[in-house]
Amino acid sequence: MFWRTQTKLKGLTPAIGASPNFVLPQKVLSDSNNFKYVVETTDGKEAISGFVFGGEFVADFSNSILDLPTQVSIVAGERCVVKEVEIDSVKELCAVNNAELERAIMHTIFRTIYTRFLDLYRMSPKERYEKLTKAHPKLLQDVPLREVASYLQISPIHLSRIRRNMLRQ
Repeated sequence: MFWRTQTKLKGLTPAIGASPNFVLPQKVLSDSNNFKYVVETTDGKEAISGFVFGGEFVADFSNSILDLPTQVSIVAGERCVVKEVEIDSVKELCAVNNAELERAIMHTIFRTIYTRFLDLYRMSPKERYEKLTKAHPKLLQDVPLREVASYLQISPIHLSRIRRNMLRQ
Protein backbone atom coordinates (compact mmCIF):
# COMPACT_ATOMS: atom_id res chain seq x y z
CA MET A 1 0.00 0.00 0.00
CA PHE A 2 1.29 3.45 -0.85
CA TRP A 3 1.42 5.86 2.10
CA ARG A 4 2.66 9.43 1.95
CA THR A 5 3.13 11.64 4.99
CA GLN A 6 2.81 15.39 4.62
CA THR A 7 2.20 18.47 6.68
CA LYS A 8 -1.31 19.84 6.20
CA LEU A 9 -1.72 23.54 6.67
CA LYS A 10 -4.75 24.89 8.44
CA GLY A 11 -7.45 25.54 5.91
CA LEU A 12 -9.51 24.14 3.09
CA THR A 13 -8.77 21.06 1.03
CA PRO A 14 -9.68 20.87 -2.67
CA ALA A 15 -13.14 22.06 -3.59
CA ILE A 16 -16.37 20.18 -3.30
CA GLY A 17 -16.97 18.27 -6.52
CA ALA A 18 -13.28 17.51 -7.05
CA SER A 19 -12.29 14.08 -8.31
CA PRO A 20 -9.73 12.69 -5.87
CA ASN A 21 -6.46 11.12 -6.94
CA PHE A 22 -5.23 10.59 -3.41
CA VAL A 23 -7.38 9.83 -0.43
CA LEU A 24 -6.83 13.30 0.99
CA PRO A 25 -9.25 15.03 1.45
CA GLN A 26 -11.45 11.98 1.36
CA LYS A 27 -9.49 9.84 3.79
CA VAL A 28 -6.88 11.08 6.21
CA LEU A 29 -5.28 9.48 9.22
CA SER A 30 -4.33 12.28 11.53
CA ASP A 31 -1.71 12.23 14.26
CA SER A 32 -3.70 14.74 16.30
CA ASN A 33 -5.73 17.90 15.95
CA ASN A 34 -9.17 18.27 14.46
CA PHE A 35 -10.87 18.38 11.10
CA LYS A 36 -14.30 19.54 10.03
CA TYR A 37 -16.51 18.52 7.15
CA VAL A 38 -17.80 21.57 5.29
CA VAL A 39 -20.69 21.54 2.82
CA GLU A 40 -22.09 24.36 0.76
CA THR A 41 -25.75 25.23 1.32
CA THR A 42 -28.10 26.08 -1.55
CA ASP A 43 -27.67 29.78 -0.78
CA GLY A 44 -23.87 29.51 -1.08
CA LYS A 45 -23.00 29.56 2.63
CA GLU A 46 -20.78 27.06 4.38
CA ALA A 47 -22.23 24.65 6.92
CA ILE A 48 -20.39 22.28 9.23
CA SER A 49 -21.69 18.75 8.75
CA GLY A 50 -19.23 16.97 11.02
CA PHE A 51 -16.09 17.03 13.14
CA VAL A 52 -13.23 14.56 13.49
CA PHE A 53 -10.85 14.71 16.42
CA GLY A 54 -7.26 13.51 16.89
CA GLY A 55 -6.27 10.18 15.45
CA GLU A 56 -9.61 9.37 13.82
CA PHE A 57 -10.15 8.45 10.19
CA VAL A 58 -11.34 11.34 7.97
CA ALA A 59 -13.22 10.49 4.80
CA ASP A 60 -15.83 11.15 2.16
CA PHE A 61 -15.53 7.39 1.93
CA SER A 62 -18.59 6.39 -0.06
CA ASN A 63 -17.93 8.92 -2.82
CA SER A 64 -14.24 8.02 -2.95
CA ILE A 65 -14.78 4.29 -3.11
CA LEU A 66 -17.41 4.76 -5.86
CA ASP A 67 -15.21 7.18 -7.87
CA LEU A 68 -17.72 10.00 -7.42
CA PRO A 69 -16.84 13.65 -6.87
CA THR A 70 -16.54 14.57 -3.22
CA GLN A 71 -19.53 16.30 -1.63
CA VAL A 72 -17.57 17.82 1.24
CA SER A 73 -14.42 19.73 1.86
CA ILE A 74 -12.39 18.54 4.81
CA VAL A 75 -10.72 21.37 6.68
CA ALA A 76 -7.83 20.99 9.13
CA GLY A 77 -8.45 22.97 12.30
CA GLU A 78 -4.74 23.64 12.65
CA ARG A 79 -1.42 22.69 11.12
CA CYS A 80 -0.92 18.95 11.46
CA VAL A 81 0.72 15.88 9.99
CA VAL A 82 -1.44 13.56 7.91
CA LYS A 83 -0.90 10.30 6.08
CA GLU A 84 -2.44 9.89 2.67
CA VAL A 85 -3.18 6.70 0.82
CA GLU A 86 -4.15 6.37 -2.83
CA ILE A 87 -7.80 5.47 -3.31
CA ASP A 88 -6.84 2.57 -5.58
CA SER A 89 -4.83 1.06 -2.71
CA VAL A 90 -7.86 1.27 -0.44
CA LYS A 91 -10.03 -0.41 -3.10
CA GLU A 92 -7.44 -3.14 -3.54
CA LEU A 93 -7.29 -3.72 0.21
CA CYS A 94 -11.08 -4.02 0.35
CA ALA A 95 -11.24 -6.35 -2.67
CA VAL A 96 -8.28 -8.63 -2.01
CA ASN A 97 -7.57 -8.82 1.69
CA ASN A 98 -10.93 -8.26 3.30
CA ALA A 99 -14.16 -8.12 1.33
CA GLU A 100 -16.02 -7.22 4.53
CA LEU A 101 -13.88 -4.14 5.27
CA GLU A 102 -15.73 -1.83 2.89
CA ARG A 103 -19.10 -3.04 4.18
CA ALA A 104 -18.03 -2.56 7.80
CA ILE A 105 -16.83 0.98 7.13
CA MET A 106 -20.03 1.87 5.27
CA HIS A 107 -22.13 0.35 8.08
CA THR A 108 -20.27 2.41 10.70
CA ILE A 109 -20.73 5.58 8.65
CA PHE A 110 -24.44 4.85 8.19
CA ARG A 111 -24.96 4.19 11.91
CA THR A 112 -23.23 7.46 12.81
CA ILE A 113 -25.24 9.51 10.32
CA TYR A 114 -28.53 7.82 11.16
CA THR A 115 -28.05 8.42 14.89
CA ARG A 116 -27.29 12.08 14.22
CA PHE A 117 -30.39 12.33 12.01
CA LEU A 118 -32.60 10.81 14.73
CA ASP A 119 -31.03 13.09 17.36
CA LEU A 120 -32.32 16.10 15.40
CA TYR A 121 -35.84 14.87 16.11
CA ARG A 122 -35.54 13.28 19.53
CA MET A 123 -33.23 15.75 21.27
CA SER A 124 -33.46 19.46 21.90
CA PRO A 125 -30.59 21.69 20.75
CA LYS A 126 -29.46 21.89 24.39
CA GLU A 127 -29.39 18.09 24.67
CA ARG A 128 -27.45 17.78 21.41
CA TYR A 129 -24.96 20.39 22.67
CA GLU A 130 -24.55 18.50 25.96
CA LYS A 131 -24.06 15.21 24.12
CA LEU A 132 -21.43 16.76 21.83
CA THR A 133 -19.46 18.45 24.61
CA LYS A 134 -19.61 15.30 26.76
CA ALA A 135 -18.22 13.22 23.89
CA HIS A 136 -15.56 15.84 23.11
CA PRO A 137 -14.69 17.80 26.28
CA LYS A 138 -12.01 19.90 24.53
CA LEU A 139 -14.37 20.88 21.72
CA LEU A 140 -14.81 24.48 22.82
CA GLN A 141 -11.04 24.94 23.10
CA ASP A 142 -10.52 23.74 19.52
CA VAL A 143 -13.59 24.85 17.56
CA PRO A 144 -15.19 28.31 17.26
CA LEU A 145 -18.73 28.57 18.67
CA ARG A 146 -20.19 29.57 15.29
CA GLU A 147 -18.95 26.24 13.88
CA VAL A 148 -20.41 24.29 16.80
CA ALA A 149 -23.72 26.10 16.21
CA SER A 150 -23.60 25.23 12.50
CA TYR A 151 -23.01 21.57 13.33
CA LEU A 152 -25.93 21.61 15.79
CA GLN A 153 -28.06 23.32 13.12
CA ILE A 154 -28.86 26.29 15.32
CA SER A 155 -27.83 29.93 15.17
CA PRO A 156 -24.81 31.19 17.11
CA ILE A 157 -27.22 33.38 19.12
CA HIS A 158 -29.27 30.31 20.09
CA LEU A 159 -26.11 28.50 21.16
CA SER A 160 -25.06 31.49 23.26
CA ARG A 161 -28.45 31.43 25.01
CA ILE A 162 -28.13 27.71 25.69
CA ARG A 163 -24.65 28.20 27.17
CA ARG A 164 -25.76 31.19 29.25
CA ASN A 165 -28.77 29.28 30.65
CA MET A 166 -26.58 26.30 31.48
CA LEU A 167 -24.19 28.54 33.43
CA ARG A 168 -27.11 29.94 35.44
CA GLN A 169 -28.32 26.49 36.49
